[in-house]
Amino acid sequence: MDKEKIFRLVLVAALVFLIYQFGFRPIFMRDGGEIKADREYWSALLPEDEGPVFDVIVYGSEPQGISAAVSSARLGARTLLISEDYDMGGIITKCLIPELELPLDSAGKMLNGGILEELRKKTGDCFSPEKYSEAVNELIQAEDDLAAIAGSVITGVEMDGRRIDSIEVQTKDGKMDLKARIFIDASDSGALLELCGIPYFTGSADLGMSNRYMPVSLNFVMELKEGGTTDNSRLVGKTAVFNEGPVKYKPTNDDFRLEDPKLCFLPENKVIISGLQLAGTDVLDKDSMQRAYRLAVAEARKLSRWLSENYVELKDHVFSKPADSLRVRESVHYKGKYVQDINDILDGTYFYDTVAMGSHPVMISKFAISGSFIAANPDCYSIPLRSLVPDGVMNLLMAGPRISCSSLAASSASAIGTCIAQGEAAGAAAVLCIARNENPAFLDENHEYFEELGATLKAKNMYLPNKTTTWEFDKNWSSEAARQLISLGLLAGGSENNMRYNDPAQQKDLAFMLINGIYRIDRESYTPELIDRLRPFINSRNLTFDSLVGMIGALYGMDGEPDTVYKRLCDKNYINRVFRNRIEKLETNAETITMDMVYYIGAYSIRCYTGKDISGSIPDSLFITDEPDNEDEAVVPGEPVDSAESPAAS
Repeated sequence: MDKEKIFRLVLVAALVFLIYQFGFRPIFMRDGGEIKADREYWSALLPEDEGPVFDVIVYGSEPQGISAAVSSARLGARTLLISEDYDMGGIITKCLIPELELPLDSAGKMLNGGILEELRKKTGDCFSPEKYSEAVNELIQAEDDLAAIAGSVITGVEMDGRRIDSIEVQTKDGKMDLKARIFIDASDSGALLELCGIPYFTGSADLGMSNRYMPVSLNFVMELKEGGTTDNSRLVGKTAVFNEGPVKYKPTNDDFRLEDPKLCFLPENKVIISGLQLAGTDVLDKDSMQRAYRLAVAEARKLSRWLSENYVELKDHVFSKPADSLRVRESVHYKGKYVQDINDILDGTYFYDTVAMGSHPVMISKFAISGSFIAANPDCYSIPLRSLVPDGVMNLLMAGPRISCSSLAASSASAIGTCIAQGEAAGAAAVLCIARNENPAFLDENHEYFEELGATLKAKNMYLPNKTTTWEFDKNWSSEAARQLISLGLLAGGSENNMRYNDPAQQKDLAFMLINGIYRIDRESYTPELIDRLRPFINSRNLTFDSLVGMIGALYGMDGEPDTVYKRLCDKNYINRVFRNRIEKLETNAETITMDMVYYIGAYSIRCYTGKDISGSIPDSLFITDEPDNEDEAVVPGEPVDSAESPAAS
């Protein structure tokens, strides 16, 4: 081989290496091929040309707003945080929330890490709203690229096609027009999302009830009365659950309930009481909210007296003050590129664009009168970036309770520790998009710079392990039916995920399941005649072959002797072969049926009667871009009555 050929081969090899090193791989790769996506990395890529004063504007000083603003500023982006309040404490100080609601995996390890871990360390073992406010102000003041304006609200938005050109903000000094390259709505209200016309649904519209919301809650403070001698200094920083003993608090009415009630001991003999909830409040109606607040304060005073009488630690304590605001866990759900549903949580889905982790229970307290309010208690699950990308606007991200989720999924994903991770990820995604002149809507696994997002979250020490697990539902033969009923908010497994498959069933278990399930799936099928046919079965008697056949027969308008009706139901396939094989193993027509059979025939009958599938997914047609017209309220005879104290709707 002559020298010229050798030279050509060496030249080609060098060119291949240079193309690979500087063409196919990001230019700032270091350390064995890993991207060091830290502040230095992004500062070199962020634009320096003339443009808006700010790269990123974050609206809302809720915990997810703080993390979003700090996240983008730490990467070198000129960031503005707009806060409606003055102390930057957001919902935690307004609602006297005594914890960060940390998401933990089954081994007790905290998920998400990053800024959430920083806040946990800064607030220490003795968490209080005051310590949280101090901690977030330290984070804000530590960032040179982060400015903040307090006591301000967004009042308008100027669009340029599908992009936000500017926002109008009312401050204490007057109105301001502000521009940025990327905007993040991290408020609990979703005010910017609303102004941009992002499609949405309210309450539990995905389950047929647009005006049904999670209960609002009121936390309050008790303190040592004048002349009191109780000393709780040894309990400072500790939390205790109450109302678990034989003596239980009796609320004024069924709209009030205690959900995971806790005593949180603070210095100076003060105690925050959490867990008092009020159901049935229209959170989008100002008058309803004001009335709810008055009722909740009165109930808190009553609860304070009961606590003082029944707990030695509080015997000299009295009601001191309520939170400034009710905590609203659910109002409006906005549409994103991906709508996370209950199946993602039950399956433990780990997404290719995972940006946050959750592990809090899925709650159905808005549907239940008593019994367990926990539908399912997952180990852990992931939240994708696509659920933080609103549908229809190119330079907008969202974080917090209003991200793109079904109503049941949101009951878990709205936990504060999970929202903080969403905010941190949104801030990182905003910087990536600005640096790469891209829109969040186009960030997917096939994107040229997609791997930079994961590298950035890693550089922020976020802990997003791919260790999610699918809930096996005890591997029961009716587990798929149980899953479908959970997706309708009809079952409660409780904190132990105990579906009580082998428990004896009562007639009302199946009756309520059919009534509520049909109501949530298909309003046209929910009629006064249907209620009249099933009403006789709303009782506490055991569910037997005869009563089950009578109930399913009544559903379809069949009456007669049980054996005759059973044959007709089988001929019509209203009772299928799978269920026949089970029910025909009963020794007598009077033998009590177990809950596993109720789950199967309940889900099967809801599907057959309505002709609709039970999938748990949210159709695009559900989302609206204008005010709800509530026409559906006029075609039904009223919402069904929720059952009590059974796994089949409690």
